Amino acid sequence: PFQIEQWDSTNASASIWVKLDTILGNTSQYFTMLWGNSSAKTASNPTAVFDTVNAFQGVWHLGESGGTIQKDATPNHFDGTPVEMSGSNDVAGLVGRAQDFNGSSNCVNVLNARNSRLDVQTDSFYTVSAWVYARTLNKGLHVFLSKGSAQYGLMINKQDQWEFYGGLTGYGVDTTTTAQAAANVW
Repeated sequence: PFQIEQWDSTNASASIWVKLDTILGNTSQYFTMLWGNSSAKTASNPTAVFDTVNAFQGVWHLGESGGTIQKDATPNHFDGTPVEMSGSNDVAGLVGRAQDFNGSSNCVNVLNARNSRLDVQTDSFYTVSAWVYARTLNKGLHVFLSKGSAQYGLMINKQDQWEFYGGLTGYGVDTTTTAQAAANVW
């Protein structure tokens, strides 16, 4: 299965997500892509690439125009509603299009996520990831992704370090600080 996120025949570029059953380390692997047949039916299927059977619960590429619904590629359809965003927020991302958030009022809310598959059990195993390009670092608190006020989230903290936080029932919030954040890099 594959998902065509972006296809630009004029500029000869595309962003395509492909699901491979196995990726082996330190080994050359190949898959075949065919294009150019204008009569072929498109088989782009994001819900097959980012299927919940493979533990994906929410995937947002943020490739839609800033003022429109940001689609969840999983079968859960946790589509996000942009807040104070427009087409002027659209930028080139690491893969395909992305959104430029102003650091204060711009965000994407996923309103149907309460008591959903995006909730995780305390002390369970899960993965949260985001591609972030910070233009400046200013010893502020910058949250890039969060579920609720303290269930879990990813941020650059006041020491300009990457920090992941997760709520622990009865214990408050547990944080894990990782590497120093850097400006102008993904």
